[in-house]
Amino acid sequence: MTKKEIVADIRQQVGNVLSTNQVGEYLGMSPKPLRAFLEGVPCFELGRKKCYFAIDLAQRLVEAEIM
Repeated sequence: MTKKEIVADIRQQVGNVLSTNQVGEYLGMSPKPLRAFLEGVPCFELGRKKCYFAIDLAQRLVEAEIM
């Protein structure tokens, strides 16, 4: 899949802004490996939650060659 296709899939299934829990559900990962996977991905805090943009997550997936 291309980055553009991954972004479209994430936006369709979850939305443009994802919490850490939503990323884990989307990827089917448990919290500990998910934290390691998301290390270095730009995020912002919304209250106590870390949130990620779909485009940044897609970039990480392309770099990791997961999708």
